[in-house]
Amino acid sequence: MRFVSKLVKADSCCYDIGGHYGYYTMALSAIATEGAVHTFEPVHEHAVRIQKGVERSSLTKTRIHETAVAKACGEMKLRFAGEDSDDSMAYLDEYGGVDTEAAKAHYQQFKESIVPTISIDQ
Repeated sequence: MRFVSKLVKADSCCYDIGGHYGYYTMALSAIATEGAVHTFEPVHEHAVRIQKGVERSSLTKTRIHETAVAKACGEMKLRFAGEDSDDSMAYLDEYGGVDTEAAKAHYQQFKESIVPTISIDQ
């Protein structure tokens, strides 16, 4: 965060792509107080958790987008750890996840869902 705080200014517009538990959303919101923070989190449970934190903290310039970021707008299959796990890992099936034997074994327990996608340009 020391490095990030040197890059982000009070009037910055920030993107947290894959918000997970909201750590960077909250941290960026504390720095970019006059700008905006846009968090993209396609896993519903994570998006709801982040939104609640934003509301509790009265962060009026922070927006949670329940969508995945991809190369194009549309829909894609998301593979993600379920809510019964403390893992926040998720990936778009078309792009693949981490390519290790341990990761592949871990991914076997993942759930799947079709989620909306948006490109950064959009």
